[in-house]
Amino acid sequence: MIYSFNDAYMTLGCLFNNTDLLLNKKFPINKDDFLPCSFHMILFSVIAHLAAEGAMEGDEIMVDNFCKHYKAQYEILEDNNFLEFIPTVKDLVNPDNYEVYYNNVRKLSLLRQYKEMGVDISEIYEENENGEINFEKLNQYSIKYILNFYESKYNQLRKKFDSRNVRAEMWAGEGFEKVLDEFQLEPSFGAALNSPYLTSIYRGWQRGHLLLRSAPSGFGKTSAAIGDLCSVSATHLWDKEKQEFVENPNYQGNGFYIHTEMEQERELQPRFAAYVADVPTYKILDGKITQEEKDRLVKAGQILRESNIRLIDMPDFTLTNLRRVIKECSIIHQCKYGVFDYIWDNGIVGKDYKERIGTSLRQDMLLLAISNELKMCAEDYGLGLLSMTQLNGNEKVNDLIDENCLFGSKQLKTKLDNGCIVLKPRKKELSLAQTIINRKRLEEKIEPNIITHVYKARYSQYGQNVKVWQSFDFNTGRVKDLFCTDEKNNYLNSIPKTFVKDGVVK
Repeated sequence: MIYSFNDAYMTLGCLFNNTDLLLNKKFPINKDDFLPCSFHMILFSVIAHLAAEGAMEGDEIMVDNFCKHYKAQYEILEDNNFLEFIPTVKDLVNPDNYEVYYNNVRKLSLLRQYKEMGVDISEIYEENENGEINFEKLNQYSIKYILNFYESKYNQLRKKFDSRNVRAEMWAGEGFEKVLDEFQLEPSFGAALNSPYLTSIYRGWQRGHLLLRSAPSGFGKTSAAIGDLCSVSATHLWDKEKQEFVENPNYQGNGFYIHTEMEQERELQPRFAAYVADVPTYKILDGKITQEEKDRLVKAGQILRESNIRLIDMPDFTLTNLRRVIKECSIIHQCKYGVFDYIWDNGIVGKDYKERIGTSLRQDMLLLAISNELKMCAEDYGLGLLSMTQLNGNEKVNDLIDENCLFGSKQLKTKLDNGCIVLKPRKKELSLAQTIINRKRLEEKIEPNIITHVYKARYSQYGQNVKVWQSFDFNTGRVKDLFCTDEKNNYLNSIPKTFVKDGVVK
């Protein structure tokens, strides 16, 4: 049996003498560590309960009073003569040796669980002919060593069989002609975004990339993100010119939307339907839609269900469960693109980080940690991810709108593949826009109501700090690109609008 009765009752003796040991995070212990012996497990459960009630120590009288109402457990206690056992072990133990007793109990508990999982523990655990544990061998290994030992065996297999974790080495220039041929056959370009200009600047929304959109509070970040997700994950979209639903030529596959602040059935879901059907959200929420619009929205609901876009309400996220949910979306639900709405410190992130790591982080470092986790998830699971942040107020006074306007930390930029900030045009910008529209004889004679300031585009051929002037429908999430300028408002005619037609980027 993988269990030491001697170490178990010595451990219990220490706990009965000093219940504070149960509260020491250095020595986590639970009833499963005493699972092979029902008598020991009952005693541990009782002393743990007494400690939770505030008792500083426990004795046989307290155990008797507590357990006499539980017939089955009390019979086991009586069979093992608990009235004599408890005072005896309390007198026998040396409190200074608690860590020794504890480590043996926990090591054996860990090895039992490995064995139950089908792991061969013979390299660590050994019994002699009489079935006695070889403590001379066992004492060579700490709990941390045992965990690392079996984890390393698992990691060796992962490295061998999981191609995403294999680190390749090569000589620069090796096989480069083949790479050139591959680019000619299939250029490096991602899925189309809601904005054709941003699709060109970002080289599309590529899987493995993290995109960040920042804007003031209440400025349509959610609607815009829903538009981008639907542009890759909705099978059909309403075509205003054709007045019918058409197949989405940019459809890439299943998607997910993790949100932290909305009621998803009655607040978030209508926004998805509004984009797909091109019906204003406010009309849906007011219940003032025409019969024709209702028919479109009903059809949009069917399209959304068939599109497999998963909505996930996650206000109390931590870095650990955020990764778990994203992994599930990728592996179990086969999602290819996703949105996390949005990067902020909910208080629980910092608390969880401190409990796991043992140190606190400043808010700016926590926000950086969240963005880093998102970027790693995008790479690890081959996903296109998009997220959002608030601004810090600098956008009201700065002439150049860039990462210095991000709430929390401008270092967020280092974790991104593409980043932009969306603002209303300033008065002087509106005047300039009208001049450009008139002088350049632009096809769209529409006044822009937003400017998307691109401060990072990792693979852009058009430089940084490009401004995309757009007309954005805050009630549907649909956007119309108008023109582009540089950061000094010089008109750029070199940036094309990129669309996807018949599955081909054009």
